[in-house]
Amino acid sequence: MAAPDLDRAVDALQAIDPGTDRESWIRVSMAAKSSGIDFDTWHDWCSGAGNYRDEADCRGVWKSINGAGGIGAGTLFTLARDAGWHDEPRHNGHDSDKPSAKASTHAAKKKSAPAADPAVLWARFELATNHAYITAKYGKPDGLRVVPAPDPLAIAGQSVAGWLAVPALSLDGELRTLQFIPPPGTGKKLNLPGASFGDGMHVIGDLAQSSKAFIVEGIGQAWAIHRATGCAAVVTFGAGRLATVTEILRKQFPALKLVVVSDRGKEDQAAEIARAGRGEWVELPDDKPPNYDVNDYFAEYGGAALTDLLNATKLPPSEAKPSGAWPSSLDLVALAKREPEPPKFIVPDWLPAGYATLFAGHGGIGKSAIAMHLAVCVAAGLPFFGLETERRRVLYLSCEDRESVLHWRLTRICDHLSVDLASLSGWLEILDLVGSDAILWDRDPQTGATITASYAQLDERIRDYKAEVLLVDGVADAFAGNENARGEVKRFVNGLVALIPPDTGAVILIGHVAKPASTAGSNGDGYSGSTGWHNSVRARWYLYPETTQGEDGERPERSGDLILELQKSNLGRTDQSIRFAWDEEAHLFLGREIVGATASDRVHRDMTEQNGILAALQACAASDPPVIVPCALTGPRTAFHVLSICPEFPVTLRAGKPAKRRFWKHIEALRAMHKIDECSYRRTDRHHAARFVVTGAADATAERVRECGQ
Repeated sequence: MAAPDLDRAVDALQAIDPGTDRESWIRVSMAAKSSGIDFDTWHDWCSGAGNYRDEADCRGVWKSINGAGGIGAGTLFTLARDAGWHDEPRHNGHDSDKPSAKASTHAAKKKSAPAADPAVLWARFELATNHAYITAKYGKPDGLRVVPAPDPLAIAGQSVAGWLAVPALSLDGELRTLQFIPPPGTGKKLNLPGASFGDGMHVIGDLAQSSKAFIVEGIGQAWAIHRATGCAAVVTFGAGRLATVTEILRKQFPALKLVVVSDRGKEDQAAEIARAGRGEWVELPDDKPPNYDVNDYFAEYGGAALTDLLNATKLPPSEAKPSGAWPSSLDLVALAKREPEPPKFIVPDWLPAGYATLFAGHGGIGKSAIAMHLAVCVAAGLPFFGLETERRRVLYLSCEDRESVLHWRLTRICDHLSVDLASLSGWLEILDLVGSDAILWDRDPQTGATITASYAQLDERIRDYKAEVLLVDGVADAFAGNENARGEVKRFVNGLVALIPPDTGAVILIGHVAKPASTAGSNGDGYSGSTGWHNSVRARWYLYPETTQGEDGERPERSGDLILELQKSNLGRTDQSIRFAWDEEAHLFLGREIVGATASDRVHRDMTEQNGILAALQACAASDPPVIVPCALTGPRTAFHVLSICPEFPVTLRAGKPAKRRFWKHIEALRAMHKIDECSYRRTDRHHAARFVVTGAADATAERVRECGQ
């Protein structure tokens, strides 16, 4: 049998009310499929019904239709005529349900033209002022019109004179089609036959100025939401178009928070649409009947209650990480049969695989530039200032620097490393989030939930990019919890670690230090807030300016170099640091040396420092008069105070608690090696005290001290 004339069949389908009873709806659907109408065209028609369930229901019915039962194209045309459809005369002069040979060649996807041009109809309608539907739904007439009483327009045999006309517009303002709404209790909504909604929607409010957009089925729900929240509400004209409109909005507004609000009974559909659109959804009370909507809720409970309901948004189940379910216990039998693997690192000792690392320092000191340098090195598989790296795909969240700064910085890093910036495509993904909602963890005061829409977006981006290493610059822009609450810090860190591959990934959190620590140099804690930051990560880096001891007790002076210290590494060595110096040619801070990289380096450092201490002691004894080096461990004048101002004293021991601790260890070591001794001397107050001298020089020094005393 030849294929039916699709133009004519679609026109007939549009004349039939999709909100009829289910038996009649299935009969129409069977006739539509027999007429050659495709699923998308038929589903678009179905979605305009007030009793529409969801796309899954439609697909199930569509697949079950097999052409049996004697229902064909003729049935569709008969039902359309019964609904008031007027068939246009055929070009061959026959009014037959059978198509002409020419008609059978029409494209399978072609749809009919509308019964009238939407723009022509819209132009002849009157501006809406007072309409019974607007009053009943507590709405506003803005952007709407009314079909004047004498207008001849009829849909499915029903005159729409006096009905409210709602335009479906594209985001650039192009009119796609119209929906007609009768006064309450006089009928059902009707869509203009033959005109596709396409990318059309109706927006209440301003999408560009709104912090979030609520996506709803009908204009009554949109009015209620805009009144309760002040946020934009988008009308999709039916549940079947929720997904389409959500997808369009997400592409146009990638950073806008989208909230899907469906009628009662369509929660699964709303959750799935929210997941696909990287958004959230609202659940109506489960004791309400099917198709109960937010406008009904507003009428029943009031605006304040609706505001609370809309604030209690939900994340799709697949996005609600980290999961509360614990994993199974370790299989000790299986573990016993295989060789254990050593801990894995992306950067040896510094960046463990599968865990989070904290990189902290005072604001403006240069963390972001060094972090970007690391990102490029890892993405390219190049050494990071002498430290080998494992090549990984990197995602960098820049919450503080815009594209222009990132470009400037990247260009100089790539020039220094002799890397083609374009070659990093696919290995390094950078998001400029300045001005965007980048909060990944925040406690909702209504629900207690902490996973945000931005976290859901991050999850999607990591999967899309196949990223393994995540850099968050900086923590203050992504964490809205209490930095002094250990539990909140731990959940935030765990939530990010859950997004990366456990064997090959890593998270690097770039944060600031507390104000006292920012001036303490190597004596600082290297992080701000609770010790939860220290305990929640497996490695911790601290960047601070190098200082030298000032003259005569003055404040320490900055040398101009930066020290990046590995203050924690649960799985590696911690006695490591990198010295950074500004390079005028590269316009970058570049790592000049790695201190304490090997055991032999540490032995060499200790010997150099001990020889420097002996030289300082000898210089004190040789001065005229000789300088007493007291053995006191505490007080205003200790051996450290006296020796540290001598030119011979090692620079590496001059400042910082670690250096001071190392000094006293060297003193004990020199004493154990019999290279220094303790001798007694009489102070000017005639009390006896102990002093340090180099072994073998004690007698000569004692005689000179006595002479000076006399």
